[in-house]
Amino acid sequence: MTKLIAIAALTIVATILGTNNVKAQNTTATTTVNITLNDVISIDAGSTAIGNTVDFNYATAADYNSDQTITKANSLKVTS
Repeated sequence: MTKLIAIAALTIVATILGTNNVKAQNTTATTTVNITLNDVISIDAGSTAIGNTVDFNYATAADYNSDQTITKANSLKVTS
């Protein structure tokens, strides 16, 4: 029993002393990101949207990351 306690104590001490040299990565990196946006929305020739308004509002980052849907029959073709 004494031997088991001694081994457990040495294991705990070794673990505590061994963690002093553990360090997380402390570096940063920079990069340039270029984004080119092209028009990819088209209107059908017989569309109900011709002469009318279809508004998409992007007020927050969540708006850009979620589907935006406005129902207009035969109106827009969106390619993404």
